[in-house]
Amino acid sequence: PLSPAGSYTGIVRYTPAAGGELVSTFNFDCGDAVSLSLAPSRATIEGKTELVLAQTSMTEAVLANFPPVATAADLSVSFGSVLCDGSTCSVQRLDNFDGGVRAYIAVPPVTSAKTVKLDISFQGTESPPTWGVAGGVYPRTTKRAQADFTYYVPSPEMLWNRFCLECVSDTSCLDASLQCAGGGTPRE
Repeated sequence: PLSPAGSYTGIVRYTPAAGGELVSTFNFDCGDAVSLSLAPSRATIEGKTELVLAQTSMTEAVLANFPPVATAADLSVSFGSVLCDGSTCSVQRLDNFDGGVRAYIAVPPVTSAKTVKLDISFQGTESPPTWGVAGGVYPRTTKRAQADFTYYVPSPEMLWNRFCLECVSDTSCLDASLQCAGGGTPRE
């Protein structure tokens, strides 16, 4: 591999059977591999995370060595086999920074606890290379990154814990109106 990332000129030399030498040069770019970090990297099976923006549970995906994006349509995002097409999940916000992109992605629900690959690839149009010309066609390697994303079943939590000093009957300490025996108020 070449280091550092940048633009280079390659040379091809060919010696035909008839003698002499043919030389051809070509330009090419090398780049560092795309990396992806997620925060948070897990959600409940309902798609709920610790990061909530505009009442939507999300994960923040930071892509380093990634081209700038103009709109969410410049990205293809999937959680395992679930493609984020706007129905169950979508890119909610994008921030470009020098050398990368920060994407806030709404997390889709799943049916069971599991770890899936969150896959993000660039679908937009990149600027021509520094040695290129506007409007030229320059085949590029797909910019793509994956990271593990874990779904879990949350632990049960107690939402209400009250008790009565005296019970209404043998089966329940609260009557139908949620009062204790004799109309008393439940204690916490």
